[in-house]
Amino acid sequence: MHTRLGGHPVNSMPLVADAESDSWINLVASSAQTQSRGRVYIIDRNKRLRSLQNALRVLSGEGVQLVSLPGFDKAKNKYENFELLDEGGVRRGGPDLYKVPRSSDRYFALPATFFRNGWIHVLDDSEIIFLMMLAFLHADSRRDGHGFESDNYVSVSTPERLLHFGMSRDAYEAHWTLRKFGLIDMRPGRGRLPDGRVRKFDPYHNAPPHRFRLLLEGFDRSAVGAVQSALSQIRAEGEE
Repeated sequence: MHTRLGGHPVNSMPLVADAESDSWINLVASSAQTQSRGRVYIIDRNKRLRSLQNALRVLSGEGVQLVSLPGFDKAKNKYENFELLDEGGVRRGGPDLYKVPRSSDRYFALPATFFRNGWIHVLDDSEIIFLMMLAFLHADSRRDGHGFESDNYVSVSTPERLLHFGMSRDAYEAHWTLRKFGLIDMRPGRGRLPDGRVRKFDPYHNAPPHRFRLLLEGFDRSAVGAVQSALSQIRAEGEE
């Protein structure tokens, strides 16, 4: 967050440190608890460290290449000082280092509260992908090519959803829970019902897609409380 535009972030923060110091495992949400049964004693901090190391190993793999591990061949501290690679991932000739976008670059943004209020930890993969798709479409609809407008509705066709975003029909249904969580609004496509069904369905013509917009104020709430409340309401409606 403190890197200049166009610069590559330097990672000097250790993976694990004492409780008084900043470290990467302190940024990992985990339900791990200290295990102290019998002769086995594993503190929760070591469990979180192992989880983080596993994640870095996956992100640095040949099929992903989103993270570089410059010290992986060392006997110790294999994962320290890891570096972010360009978010484009695998490419011919190897990935470039990640650089903070300049104002003249094309990029899309998510609300900072998506991270600060814990939404990244409570949403599943398909829900996060759907939000990122909307953020990209919002940015793509603007003249400056980035940012988003809270009053702007966007839509995605089936070919675009599949070919550009790799999003299956099941993943696309994430909009249902995101609406329940108060993070997006939807306007049904002309001739369509909110559940996706089409009036006077014609198999030879595609029905107009739904239109969506991000509700920026929705991210201002604590994610845990908002999701628990929404799930309780969904459960109550199901019991009725």
